[in-house]
Amino acid sequence: MLQMEVNEDAEVTNYESKSEFRNLNLYNFALKYVAKNLFLFTNTIHLIPAPNFRDVLNKAVEFKLCQNLQRQISNLDLLEKVLQNSSYWGTLHKCIQIILTKEKDFGFFLASQKVTQYSFLKNMVSNGKRNNQDVYRYVHQAIKLASFFCECGMYSCAEMIYTCIDVVDLNGNMNNEQMLIAFEVSLRMAYTSTLDCKFDDANKSIINASVLLTYLQNAQFKPNCALFYTICSMYMFSISQYDKAYNLAIQAVQELDSRLSPKVIVDTLRQACKACIIKRYFPQACVYAKEAVRLAKHWYGIKHPKYADTLSDYGFYLLSVDSVSNGVKYYQNALEIRTELFGENNIITAITHEDLAYAVYVRDYSQGNFHEARSHAEQGLRVLTTLLPKDHLLLSSSKRVQALILEEVAIDTGDEAEEKRLLNCAEELHIDSLRLARKTFGESNVQTAKHYGNLGRLYQSMKKYKDAEINHLKAIEIKENLLGAEDYEVALSIGHLASLYNYDMEKYDQAEGLYLRSIAIGRKLFGGWYSGLEYDYRGLVHLYANTGNFNQMSSFQMKLAEWKDEREDVLSSRHVDVDLNFDCEPSVEQVLSSIKANANSKQPCGS
Repeated sequence: MLQMEVNEDAEVTNYESKSEFRNLNLYNFALKYVAKNLFLFTNTIHLIPAPNFRDVLNKAVEFKLCQNLQRQISNLDLLEKVLQNSSYWGTLHKCIQIILTKEKDFGFFLASQKVTQYSFLKNMVSNGKRNNQDVYRYVHQAIKLASFFCECGMYSCAEMIYTCIDVVDLNGNMNNEQMLIAFEVSLRMAYTSTLDCKFDDANKSIINASVLLTYLQNAQFKPNCALFYTICSMYMFSISQYDKAYNLAIQAVQELDSRLSPKVIVDTLRQACKACIIKRYFPQACVYAKEAVRLAKHWYGIKHPKYADTLSDYGFYLLSVDSVSNGVKYYQNALEIRTELFGENNIITAITHEDLAYAVYVRDYSQGNFHEARSHAEQGLRVLTTLLPKDHLLLSSSKRVQALILEEVAIDTGDEAEEKRLLNCAEELHIDSLRLARKTFGESNVQTAKHYGNLGRLYQSMKKYKDAEINHLKAIEIKENLLGAEDYEVALSIGHLASLYNYDMEKYDQAEGLYLRSIAIGRKLFGGWYSGLEYDYRGLVHLYANTGNFNQMSSFQMKLAEWKDEREDVLSSRHVDVDLNFDCEPSVEQVLSSIKANANSKQPCGS
């Protein structure tokens, strides 16, 4: 006879009675028994309600019962029972994580199962044995499964499912219901392709969605415009079209409605946050970031991938407003959640390591301690190199971060041979990053220009000054052509070239003009306390000391001191509220009303 593992003397103060405590233990015992003996319940497991089946899976995860999990997740009917409620997806992610440790192709197996199931149904419809409603139902189930794959970075599996869904050829001409399905599928394909850096595919899907949107609006239907504008903004953001990305993100915010799905609302706010950050509209970005966190916590809880997404975005915001240490904490929290759900051998987890590596690199730059940043960078790149094709664009960013860190480690090593080795490694990484960016975006793109700038800084460290100059000039030319002469990115590249001319090439006249131009742009965009001004002021002090212009040297020493005082005053009065402990449950209607009002308020970081 089976014996329950119940401790009669256990603490029961959290329960109304010892009876309730015993019932809880009985339930846990039952879960454990079913999870360990799933083969006994093959014919009845489908009768278990979804919440209870989710608990069974959690128990199987707890005991790492890989074979039992694989048997149940392979059953599409059982899988879709849990997929219907996205708050249960965290459990499924843990299940997949355990199975993938032994069955690396399990995701493709599930995707191909869904593709086969869909093709079979469509053939039956064509032969008149079923009606289109069956197909529509399975299409929606397929979208759920593809979204699940996309959430954990299994983009190829999601793309396989979306590609097979071709509602256009069901009956030749689409009716309105088919149009709505085709519209959503096109958008989801664009979303997945954008995340997977397949921008040509994403563009084609967006064009298809745009055509369908026009048809639907002319037919007096109300398609999901918030989703449409958000995904278009994501695409534009990814190809560095930042003005378009911002305008589309604000359009998406204006389309928000409490009747939309939680995922659409949260993702719209997340994209608006990132678009505002890149445009330096930090007060706006803060509102979007915090409300996204609050709503994700309300809808999904604190152990869900979507909550981790919002924490990562909030870390990006804090990093951008000089609250670096606090930004690191939120990246760390996001990494903990994603590691628990997805495991280490996962694209999303690896990208979080990369983000955290850069944040820690910035935080610890002045101390010269790059051990932690290097560890995260190496872990992220190691996983991405394993999981992705060798020419995948996601490798470009990861290699860039590792190269930046290796450069600083090399400079501080004190060993000439080791310094040379590390700098050569950094050069290989930067050159490959540039190659991947040029292959994807072409020469005339901000991302390509940034890689030229990174190479310029590296060659300065390697004492290859002519190569450094060539790369900095390329970066400036591309950025000026794309962004205008007074953009923040242009100021950064001008400052780097000025440093090269000043400290290493003794081109003082040229360096002076560049420093003054960089200072003018920085003060105009961000105000007199902008952090980047420090390097320009210090550069001019060094320049005037070397050229014997001691009056100007003294003048800029005073400007540097005034900058320090102004910055301290601004930062002490400009409280960056990093607390995310919200006092009350959100009213979605009130949140959206407030956010739409905020959408019309452009406030750059200096305001």
